[in-house]
Amino acid sequence: MLAGELRKPNDLEFLSRIKGLGWLSGAQQKRLAGALTSYEVAREELIFADNGGAGSDAFILLSGAARISCIGVKRGRIAVAIIPPGVIPRAPTLSHFECQFRCDALRHSRVGKIPLENFVEILVGSRVPNFERVANLMFGGLDQLLVRYPGFTGLDLRSRLAHALLELGSSFGARNTRGIVLTISPTQQELADLVGASRPKISIVLSEFLRRRAIYREGRRLAIVPARLEEMAALDHSPT
Repeated sequence: MLAGELRKPNDLEFLSRIKGLGWLSGAQQKRLAGALTSYEVAREELIFADNGGAGSDAFILLSGAARISCIGVKRGRIAVAIIPPGVIPRAPTLSHFECQFRCDALRHSRVGKIPLENFVEILVGSRVPNFERVANLMFGGLDQLLVRYPGFTGLDLRSRLAHALLELGSSFGARNTRGIVLTISPTQQELADLVGASRPKISIVLSEFLRRRAIYREGRRLAIVPARLEEMAALDHSPT
């Protein structure tokens, strides 16, 4: 390595930084890193597609950001979620919706792929209680994502956008004294895709959030105030 050249992290170092895998022992992390087939993925390049089945591989986003999308009512592809580094959820339980889920890279990313049976064996082994952790990593978040879809829930646009911003703050947020600054900068169109709305409508709601101090700008980055977002959207109320 030349003087001044930055050393790139290896797969084990990437895995050690993923919060959802922090419960693994050092030996398990080493086994997992050794079993991965890892590769770079360019922006908007396909990572995997689900067409009614779970598939035979597990995918781990080692760095970057990914996007899960599906076919909407009018057959256009719309985004469901922006995913931070970690195990990428799959959608077997949603196959009856015939939504044709797929995952692609939102930013330049590094991905690790491993046969599902090897993944479960390494993470679970003979420790049965850990199986629930594995199941939650693979499938647990998908039902929560559907709350942002007008076709699956009665929530209005304000509430759906608040949900999306709170999720981004949880996944890509850095807390300061005022709120949470997003370390990723989604465009208005990306936010519109996430909640099934048009970009002009998103612009209007974002302006309202700014006026009511539910969000603010921290330099060039967007920041959120979770308590105000929850209050505005009445997220503790049932859909009407």
